[in-house]
Amino acid sequence: MLDLTGKNKTYLSIKMPDETIILVRQPTKRVLDALLELDEKMHATDLTDADGVREIYALLAEILSCNASRTPIELEYLEMEIDMVDLRAIYNAYVDFISGIANDPA
Repeated sequence: MLDLTGKNKTYLSIKMPDETIILVRQPTKRVLDALLELDEKMHATDLTDADGVREIYALLAEILSCNASRTPIELEYLEMEIDMVDLRAIYNAYVDFISGIANDPA
């Protein structure tokens, strides 16, 4: 039997500024699409564009909501807890996490 319940899955552990730990799951197609859109927005959005910055945070919320506990990560929470430096660090760590999975021969 093929068991897809998550037993041999790897997670990216992220400790948020408020000490909450989020275990982000491997990406689904929807999350990969959000990541690609996030990448595009991060390179194209001027920090003076409030709507563009909010959209970046919304995409990050969608990515982080794909977590082991299935807890939705709210946009408002990220806007209060995450600055742009932290956002970039999360983005880079998640890209590295995905690359490690993609390059794993197992």
